[in-house]
Amino acid sequence: MSQLGKTVKAITSRRKGICESDDGGYKMNVFRHIWTGIVAAVAGAALALLLQVIGQMTVGLPIDYLQWIVLALASFGFLLGVAIGPRALNDPSKGNSKNSESPPISSEPNHRVISGFWRRLLAFFIDSLFLGLLGLAIGFFLFDQLANLGSWGRLIGFSVALVYFVILNSATGKGQTIGKRLAGIEVVTRTGQHISLSRSLLRYLILGTPFFLNGAMIPPKVTMSGVGHIIPFTVFGLGGAIIYLYIFNRRTRQSLHDIVTGSFVSKASPDGEVNGSIWRPHFAVVGIWFVTVICSSVAMTGLSQKGVFPELLNIQQVIQDTGKVHIAKVHVGKSWKFFSDSGSETTYFIVNTIWKRRPTEDETPARSIAFLILDNYPAIMEKDMLSVTIAYGYDIGIAHSWKYETYSFNPDEWLERLAGWKE
Repeated sequence: MSQLGKTVKAITSRRKGICESDDGGYKMNVFRHIWTGIVAAVAGAALALLLQVIGQMTVGLPIDYLQWIVLALASFGFLLGVAIGPRALNDPSKGNSKNSESPPISSEPNHRVISGFWRRLLAFFIDSLFLGLLGLAIGFFLFDQLANLGSWGRLIGFSVALVYFVILNSATGKGQTIGKRLAGIEVVTRTGQHISLSRSLLRYLILGTPFFLNGAMIPPKVTMSGVGHIIPFTVFGLGGAIIYLYIFNRRTRQSLHDIVTGSFVSKASPDGEVNGSIWRPHFAVVGIWFVTVICSSVAMTGLSQKGVFPELLNIQQVIQDTGKVHIAKVHVGKSWKFFSDSGSETTYFIVNTIWKRRPTEDETPARSIAFLILDNYPAIMEKDMLSVTIAYGYDIGIAHSWKYETYSFNPDEWLERLAGWKE
């Protein structure tokens, strides 16, 4: 082939490669825009649910129109995310520069490889499965004793997990829990050494406290006190930051507990130091998230003094004062039947109670709760349905088991059932 032919062929191949690259880049850019939109949609829905759950934890916020709030914020987030595009997460055009979130690429030998998200998730799943089976075994032999503890039962699960994670994630356990050992990863410092027991303890407390507080049976008196602001911040503020960093900190894959203790989760081999640093905009995102959670908690507490909330809080307290239940939660709301010939809207009042002692297997416990509601909440007669759930069981964080019965009747039917009834 002549020199001219070789030159033409080289130019043609190059142009073809550029076109293919441009086409691939365009498709990837569209994908990133859509992915950013999905992330923003999830964030919008999470924010709506955050407001709802904080409201439920503090003041028993009604659940009317929740689905529309979630849908609206999720849709807005998706449209905003698609419009902003991948700049919200990273700028792929800058490669591995210090302004990019792309994982660092090290050409130096003897540097540890940061564990990926899915490998860490696999390890966590295995550890959770192991602790869950252990918790179920404890619950099998001590069901009633754990049920009597109520929310304090979570201290048992917290303590069991503390011993497990603190020892095995430290130098004593060579930085590997059972899950990490099977996944081929371990906890180390930047220099590649295993962390001390004290550092492992701090690491666990930051990670474990939000997890075990989430869903704990906390009485209304506590949630309405000054501590009531600390609990939502711990659960949603710290917990949300931990989840965010787990997913989006692609450089070092450090979450909040790793950053505070200066630890990393890397592959078990090769040995060496850990390379890379966290992308600084992540700190801004976490800070904004903390402020959002604090403001939401304060707003919900102020809301508890208005509208229907004082009455709902009073009902919860009346049930608590019987001394028979660990916790009582009340909810009011509406449901719609779009394709029903009868009334399209149903109003309801729901009360969930967790009992300290094993309740009788008849309707007596539910009647006692319904009696208190009918006697202390006159507006119940305006509702279409009064639903009472009697639950008995335990939740120790690493495992739970419940036995429950639900009784649902309209207020007039409850009055008929309570006619001549004495507790």
